[in-house]
Amino acid sequence: MGSPQQQLDSDRLFEAVEACVSTAMEFSSTQGGPSPYPADLLDSPQPPAQLRGFQKWEVQQACEFLIRMGIFYRSDAYRKG
Repeated sequence: MGSPQQQLDSDRLFEAVEACVSTAMEFSSTQGGPSPYPADLLDSPQPPAQLRGFQKWEVQQACEFLIRMGIFYRSDAYRKG
């Protein structure tokens, strides 16, 4: 049996959501085009400042929440990591 899925408390979830949306907006305005999956940016040599302090699973949970809310859309760029 696997370990239970980790869950964020609501305050931490909304902090991660805010960081993901901010990251996506900044990426879009500076790089053009759609933002990559925010959790993947944590593995980059210089992760976005907004995502620092979050664990990858927290960012993944936030992205899944944003997908359920219809703010982010699931595509090849947004996948469960």
